[in-house]
Amino acid sequence: MTVKTGTEISEAMDNDFKYSKDDICKICGVADITFKRFLAVSVLNQRDFTSIGSSHKQFYNENVLKQFQAWLMKNQINQGVQVR
Repeated sequence: MTVKTGTEISEAMDNDFKYSKDDICKICGVADITFKRFLAVSVLNQRDFTSIGSSHKQFYNENVLKQFQAWLMKNQINQGVQVR
């Protein structure tokens, strides 16, 4: 795995990879464990996320956010919870 330079990070952030795990959890109003459960059962393509820096912080694109939101709604429907 290669480490991206500052320029590559900026380009990635300007393009598709806008959301960190924390961003997605905040947008959806869920705890990070919920997103981890989603990742455990989902098959993400390499193009859906990128790892940046030596800590390999991951950023996700809009597709992952939409998949996660759909997963949340499906789980709520299966549990009989109404979404308002």
